[in-house]
Amino acid sequence: MSNGTSRAFIKNRRPTKNINATKRGAYYIGVDSQDISIENQRQWFGPSDDLLTSPNEFVERVKNHRALKHPMSVKSHHLIFSLRKVDYEAYKRSGQDYKSIIRQVLDDYGKKHGLKMDWIAHIHESEKSKEHPHCHVIIKAVSDNLGDRGYKRIKFTPEDTKEMRGAFEQELDRHAKYRFMEREDMRSISENFGKSFESAMESLAQEAEKKKREAEMERSKKSRNKGRSR
Repeated sequence: MSNGTSRAFIKNRRPTKNINATKRGAYYIGVDSQDISIENQRQWFGPSDDLLTSPNEFVERVKNHRALKHPMSVKSHHLIFSLRKVDYEAYKRSGQDYKSIIRQVLDDYGKKHGLKMDWIAHIHESEKSKEHPHCHVIIKAVSDNLGDRGYKRIKFTPEDTKEMRGAFEQELDRHAKYRFMEREDMRSISENFGKSFESAMESLAQEAEKKKREAEMERSKKSRNKGRSR
Protein backbone atom coordinates (compact mmCIF):
# COMPACT_ATOMS: atom_id res chain seq x y z
CA MET A 1 0.00 0.00 0.00
CA SER A 2 2.43 2.63 -1.18
CA ASN A 3 1.47 6.16 -0.18
CA GLY A 4 3.93 8.13 -2.29
CA THR A 5 6.62 8.30 0.40
CA SER A 6 9.45 5.85 0.82
CA ARG A 7 9.24 3.44 3.73
CA ALA A 8 12.11 1.18 2.69
CA PHE A 9 15.72 2.32 2.74
CA ILE A 10 18.94 0.76 1.47
CA LYS A 11 22.43 2.02 2.22
CA ASN A 12 25.21 0.85 -0.11
CA ARG A 13 28.49 1.11 1.72
CA ARG A 14 31.90 1.17 0.06
CA PRO A 15 32.97 -2.10 -1.59
CA THR A 16 35.82 -4.03 -0.01
CA LYS A 17 38.98 -5.06 -1.86
CA ASN A 18 40.69 -6.78 1.06
CA ILE A 19 39.61 -10.21 2.32
CA ASN A 20 40.54 -9.26 5.89
CA ALA A 21 38.16 -6.32 5.64
CA THR A 22 35.44 -8.69 4.41
CA LYS A 23 36.07 -10.87 7.45
CA ARG A 24 36.05 -7.89 9.80
CA GLY A 25 32.77 -6.74 8.28
CA ALA A 26 31.20 -10.18 8.73
CA TYR A 27 32.22 -10.31 12.39
CA TYR A 28 31.13 -6.72 12.93
CA ILE A 29 27.57 -7.32 11.75
CA GLY A 30 27.20 -10.47 13.89
CA VAL A 31 29.35 -9.89 16.96
CA ASP A 32 30.97 -6.50 17.42
CA SER A 33 28.19 -4.02 16.60
CA GLN A 34 26.59 -2.19 19.51
CA ASP A 35 23.24 -2.73 17.77
CA ILE A 36 23.22 -6.42 18.73
CA SER A 37 22.24 -7.65 22.17
CA ILE A 38 24.42 -10.41 23.58
CA GLU A 39 21.68 -13.03 23.23
CA ASN A 40 21.28 -12.16 19.54
CA GLN A 41 24.94 -12.34 18.58
CA ARG A 42 26.21 -14.92 16.08
CA GLN A 43 22.88 -15.43 14.32
CA TRP A 44 23.86 -14.89 10.72
CA PHE A 45 21.69 -16.26 7.93
CA GLY A 46 22.14 -16.84 4.21
CA PRO A 47 20.21 -17.63 1.01
CA SER A 48 19.08 -21.00 2.39
CA ASP A 49 20.39 -21.18 5.96
CA ASP A 50 18.26 -19.72 8.75
CA LEU A 51 21.05 -19.88 11.32
CA LEU A 52 24.78 -19.67 10.78
CA THR A 53 26.88 -19.42 13.96
CA SER A 54 30.04 -18.41 12.11
CA PRO A 55 30.79 -16.40 8.96
CA ASN A 56 34.03 -18.25 8.31
CA GLU A 57 32.74 -20.55 5.56
CA PHE A 58 31.38 -17.56 3.67
CA VAL A 59 34.67 -15.68 4.08
CA GLU A 60 36.57 -18.73 2.79
CA ARG A 61 34.33 -18.91 -0.29
CA VAL A 62 35.15 -15.27 -1.02
CA LYS A 63 38.84 -15.81 -0.36
CA ASN A 64 39.12 -18.91 -2.52
CA HIS A 65 37.03 -17.86 -5.51
CA ARG A 66 39.34 -17.87 -8.51
CA ALA A 67 37.77 -14.74 -9.98
CA LEU A 68 38.66 -12.75 -6.84
CA LYS A 69 42.34 -13.63 -6.54
CA HIS A 70 43.68 -10.36 -7.95
CA PRO A 71 44.65 -8.06 -5.04
CA MET A 72 42.78 -5.12 -6.59
CA SER A 73 39.53 -6.98 -7.25
CA VAL A 74 36.50 -6.04 -5.17
CA LYS A 75 35.87 -8.91 -2.77
CA SER A 76 32.52 -7.98 -1.25
CA HIS A 77 29.74 -5.43 -0.99
CA HIS A 78 27.95 -4.32 2.17
CA LEU A 79 24.28 -3.28 2.01
CA ILE A 80 22.08 -2.14 4.89
CA PHE A 81 18.31 -2.61 4.57
CA SER A 82 16.15 -0.63 6.99
CA LEU A 83 12.50 -0.03 7.85
CA ARG A 84 10.75 2.08 10.44
CA LYS A 85 9.73 0.21 13.55
CA VAL A 86 6.01 0.51 12.67
CA ASP A 87 6.57 -0.97 9.20
CA TYR A 88 8.78 -3.81 10.38
CA GLU A 89 6.37 -4.77 13.14
CA ALA A 90 3.49 -4.74 10.61
CA TYR A 91 5.54 -6.99 8.34
CA LYS A 92 6.37 -9.38 11.20
CA ARG A 93 2.66 -9.79 11.94
CA SER A 94 2.54 -11.83 8.72
CA GLY A 95 4.87 -14.36 10.37
CA GLN A 96 7.94 -13.19 8.44
CA ASP A 97 10.98 -11.08 9.19
CA TYR A 98 14.07 -9.65 7.49
CA LYS A 99 15.11 -13.13 6.37
CA SER A 100 12.10 -13.21 4.05
CA ILE A 101 12.64 -9.65 2.81
CA ILE A 102 16.33 -10.03 2.05
CA ARG A 103 15.90 -13.37 0.32
CA GLN A 104 13.03 -12.12 -1.82
CA VAL A 105 14.70 -8.87 -2.85
CA LEU A 106 18.07 -10.43 -3.65
CA ASP A 107 16.51 -13.42 -5.39
CA ASP A 108 14.42 -11.11 -7.60
CA TYR A 109 17.47 -8.96 -8.36
CA GLY A 110 19.62 -12.01 -9.14
CA LYS A 111 17.06 -13.52 -11.51
CA LYS A 112 16.60 -10.24 -13.37
CA HIS A 113 20.35 -9.77 -13.86
CA GLY A 114 21.34 -13.40 -14.36
CA LEU A 115 23.25 -13.66 -11.08
CA LYS A 116 23.63 -16.39 -8.50
CA MET A 117 24.60 -14.44 -5.41
CA ASP A 118 26.39 -15.68 -2.33
CA TRP A 119 25.84 -13.63 0.81
CA ILE A 120 25.60 -13.57 4.59
CA ALA A 121 23.38 -11.33 6.70
CA HIS A 122 22.51 -10.40 10.28
CA ILE A 123 19.44 -8.65 11.70
CA HIS A 124 19.89 -5.70 14.09
CA GLU A 125 16.81 -4.91 16.17
CA SER A 126 18.12 -4.27 19.69
CA GLU A 127 16.96 -1.50 22.02
CA LYS A 128 19.44 0.94 20.46
CA SER A 129 18.12 0.41 16.94
CA LYS A 130 14.46 -0.18 17.81
CA GLU A 131 13.24 2.87 15.85
CA HIS A 132 14.98 1.70 12.68
CA PRO A 133 15.45 -2.08 12.82
CA HIS A 134 17.76 -3.02 9.99
CA CYS A 135 19.67 -5.85 8.39
CA HIS A 136 23.28 -5.90 7.22
CA VAL A 137 24.09 -7.99 4.15
CA ILE A 138 27.59 -8.79 2.91
CA ILE A 139 27.60 -10.05 -0.68
CA LYS A 140 30.40 -11.80 -2.53
CA ALA A 141 31.40 -9.55 -5.42
CA VAL A 142 31.12 -12.20 -8.12
CA SER A 143 28.29 -14.42 -9.31
CA ASP A 144 28.58 -18.16 -8.73
CA ASN A 145 27.17 -19.07 -12.12
CA LEU A 146 29.67 -19.33 -14.96
CA GLY A 147 28.63 -17.47 -18.11
CA ASP A 148 30.04 -17.28 -21.63
CA ARG A 149 32.62 -14.73 -20.52
CA GLY A 150 33.45 -16.27 -17.17
CA TYR A 151 32.17 -15.27 -13.76
CA LYS A 152 30.13 -12.08 -13.78
CA ARG A 153 31.28 -9.32 -11.45
CA ILE A 154 28.64 -7.90 -9.13
CA LYS A 155 28.39 -4.12 -8.84
CA PHE A 156 25.67 -1.99 -7.32
CA THR A 157 24.97 1.35 -8.97
CA PRO A 158 22.49 3.94 -7.62
CA GLU A 159 20.02 2.58 -10.18
CA ASP A 160 20.48 -0.94 -8.77
CA THR A 161 19.87 0.33 -5.25
CA LYS A 162 16.72 2.12 -6.44
CA GLU A 163 15.54 -1.07 -8.14
CA MET A 164 16.07 -3.12 -4.98
CA ARG A 165 14.34 -0.49 -2.87
CA GLY A 166 11.31 -0.79 -5.14
CA ALA A 167 11.27 -4.57 -4.65
CA PHE A 168 11.74 -3.98 -0.92
CA GLU A 169 8.62 -1.77 -0.86
CA GLN A 170 6.63 -4.31 -2.88
CA GLU A 171 7.52 -7.08 -0.44
CA LEU A 172 6.36 -4.85 2.40
CA ASP A 173 3.10 -4.06 0.57
CA ARG A 174 2.38 -7.75 -0.05
CA HIS A 175 2.70 -8.89 3.53
CA ALA A 176 2.59 -6.04 6.08
CA LYS A 177 -0.44 -6.10 8.38
CA TYR A 178 -1.03 -2.56 9.63
CA ARG A 179 -3.34 -1.49 12.38
CA PHE A 180 -5.67 1.40 11.56
CA MET A 181 -3.83 4.17 13.40
CA GLU A 182 -0.51 2.98 11.98
CA ARG A 183 -1.87 3.51 8.46
CA GLU A 184 -3.01 7.02 9.37
CA ASP A 185 0.38 7.85 10.83
CA MET A 186 2.50 6.55 7.95
CA ARG A 187 2.39 9.57 5.63
CA SER A 188 3.11 12.16 8.30
CA ILE A 189 6.35 10.65 9.59
CA SER A 190 7.89 8.88 6.59
CA GLU A 191 9.75 11.98 5.36
CA ASN A 192 11.25 12.68 8.77
CA PHE A 193 12.20 9.04 9.10
CA GLY A 194 14.14 9.23 5.85
CA LYS A 195 16.26 12.04 7.26
CA SER A 196 16.80 10.24 10.57
CA PHE A 197 17.66 7.04 8.71
CA GLU A 198 20.42 8.73 6.73
CA SER A 199 21.83 10.20 9.93
CA ALA A 200 21.60 6.86 11.73
CA MET A 201 23.26 4.99 8.85
CA GLU A 202 26.13 7.47 8.76
CA SER A 203 26.66 6.93 12.47
CA LEU A 204 26.48 3.17 11.96
CA ALA A 205 29.06 3.36 9.17
CA GLN A 206 31.48 5.34 11.35
CA GLU A 207 30.95 3.01 14.27
CA ALA A 208 31.38 -0.01 12.03
CA GLU A 209 34.79 1.11 10.78
CA LYS A 210 35.97 1.82 14.30
CA LYS A 211 34.63 -1.43 15.75
CA LYS A 212 35.98 -3.54 12.90
CA ARG A 213 39.48 -2.16 13.48
CA GLU A 214 39.24 -2.65 17.24
CA ALA A 215 37.89 -6.20 16.89
CA GLU A 216 40.59 -7.19 14.42
CA MET A 217 43.30 -5.80 16.71
CA GLU A 218 41.82 -7.69 19.68
CA ARG A 219 41.62 -10.97 17.74
CA SER A 220 45.21 -10.53 16.53
CA LYS A 221 46.36 -9.84 20.07
CA LYS A 222 44.62 -12.95 21.40
CA SER A 223 46.09 -15.03 18.59
CA ARG A 224 49.63 -13.81 19.37
CA ASN A 225 49.18 -14.44 23.09
CA LYS A 226 47.86 -17.93 22.40
CA GLY A 227 50.88 -18.67 20.23
CA ARG A 228 53.29 -17.54 22.94
CA SER A 229 51.62 -19.71 25.58
CA ARG A 230 52.20 -22.91 23.60
